[in-house]
Amino acid sequence: MNYNVIRTYGKTILVTVLVILVFVIAIRFIFPKSHVILDKPKNQLLKYSFYIGKSKNLGKVLSKQTYNYTTEINKYIIAVIEYNSSKAELRQYEVKNNETLNITVSSKSRFIISLPANRTIMCTWNIKNNIKNDIFKLDKRDWIEIPTPRSQIGEKGTNYDRQDFYFTPLKKESTNMKIRYEHQTLKNDKYYFDINFNIKAK
Repeated sequence: MNYNVIRTYGKTILVTVLVILVFVIAIRFIFPKSHVILDKPKNQLLKYSFYIGKSKNLGKVLSKQTYNYTTEINKYIIAVIEYNSSKAELRQYEVKNNETLNITVSSKSRFIISLPANRTIMCTWNIKNNIKNDIFKLDKRDWIEIPTPRSQIGEKGTNYDRQDFYFTPLKKESTNMKIRYEHQTLKNDKYYFDINFNIKAK
């Protein structure tokens, strides 16, 4: 084959690849990935695995994940994330006020209970009972920021941030825990949301 033909053919391939690359980048910029999925049926809630790698900031990794949310009153969708040094598995549950949720986790992995917490209102999630520290250890609690979908930016009261509770199972046993979504300052406010967890480490 003639050298000039090969050279021309190579340039054509290179230009084509560059055009495709620019197109993909432009599409991602115009239509960025949404980390928020609204109002899916209970049987279509996300469940998936993802890699943590060697990240020292787990919260930053969690803020890049995708979560289900509901706009229905008196209902929330929460996530339970089991993780080890490199990999995590996320599963989600739909819960109503004062409902009991049975969760089984591995005694060999740490886990996170991740709860939607709108930062535009003065409410926060708190553990309302004493946890048996010889069964599960509360390592920390943290806030993570979830990017608002582009179509909802600027809408008053729109916020998809989350509160995460980090736990370490200490032995194979079960315990009960109540977490309440309540006003940060009005402790006697009668409007609150309770989730009763029955957590078993196996």
